Amino acid sequence: GVTSLNQQIRDFESDTLPDFELHLGEKSTEIIMSEFLFVVGSGGNDYSLNYFRSNNTNITLEDFTANLTATLSLQLKRLYDLGARKFVLMAINPNGCSPSATVRSPTRDCVEILDRASQMFNSNLKKLVDDIRPRLRGSNLVFVNTYKIIEDILRFPIIRGFTDAKSACCEVGVTGILCKRGGLICPNRREYVFFDGLHPTEAVNCVIGSKAFVSFLRDEVYPFNVKRLSEI
Repeated sequence: GVTSLNQQIRDFESDTLPDFELHLGEKSTEIIMSEFLFVVGSGGNDYSLNYFRSNNTNITLEDFTANLTATLSLQLKRLYDLGARKFVLMAINPNGCSPSATVRSPTRDCVEILDRASQMFNSNLKKLVDDIRPRLRGSNLVFVNTYKIIEDILRFPIIRGFTDAKSACCEVGVTGILCKRGGLICPNRREYVFFDGLHPTEAVNCVIGSKAFVSFLRDEVYPFNVKRLSEI
């Protein structure tokens, strides 16, 4: 199953933090907490496993996205109260272009409504960077636009060293997302954009990690890169 961000924060507070304090002492824990990079990737499952799966006709996509953003803002405040000061907020990927989405389209094109949801949330996420910082004294946030980074790879895969931007590297199971147990796996996974029906391969994640750390393009990292965040 999927562990919610709220549960992850509760686990961090009840298990990890006391462990730090036991071994390092309260003061040292406070210092290292302010140096840690808290990488938060949230929202994707809320759309794919909730909004689009349960036919939410009683709430608009705009309102659902606003609620999701407000919830994330509260979760970041909770982490801040626990001592976190440096946050890396990861965008939602272009999930409408994933194999699990395009397989349902007769033309194998990206599913526009799924990508629109991602773009809407990502736009809110970028605004959150500017909204939160003045309210949480001493905090610094970076938005990593994985949507844009993956979209660029999907648009020009060959130039970026990928030969297959449509198929999953592994044989997927009945859900169309996760790999089938004992199923076939492509021999050249470095050339695939997607490992399963939804998630990018290690090769794509390496591109994302590299750009997150050193890119100077503000449509990829905002307001600056993770390297600079780590040095603050």
